[in-house]
Amino acid sequence: MSISTEDKQAWCKIGEELEIRFCERFGRRLGLSINPEKETNKYAPDLVLKSGKLADLKTQAEPFYKAHTHGLNPLQCVSFNRKDFERYEEKYPEIKIYFWVRFTGGTQYGVSVPRMEAVYSISLPEISMLWSDLLVPLHFYQKRLDDPVNAKSSLLLDTSMMKQEVP
Repeated sequence: MSISTEDKQAWCKIGEELEIRFCERFGRRLGLSINPEKETNKYAPDLVLKSGKLADLKTQAEPFYKAHTHGLNPLQCVSFNRKDFERYEEKYPEIKIYFWVRFTGGTQYGVSVPRMEAVYSISLPEISMLWSDLLVPLHFYQKRLDDPVNAKSSLLLDTSMMKQEVP
């Protein structure tokens, strides 16, 4: 069964399940757990570090095959919704973002990406610095130009500029 990229509710539900799996698999090693505030606020950041610092999880199951059109390697590119970036800047300016990359491998648009799994992290201030230095391309989703629910654009981040937490 394939889920439309525009079905935000379905992806949010899958995201909740992936947060639990991520913490079961990597929580102890990375010193993090599910944010208890998630029980009463579904919009709260996903994770909390042992230090008490907030973090959020972004799971990337599909490569951004067209990353090369923005000068990036599809194997090293993750997307981060601009809408989330702006909300975090306002509400959680020091948040840390974890990217759980889980590519199954495949070919699209003549670009092949092998199977791979890794966990990367970057702080919001680091993303802000890269964005202000114009080192982060912005991708606009053509299907979402008139979409009132989903993010209309994403920052494309290069994982080589992040800390690799798990190979």
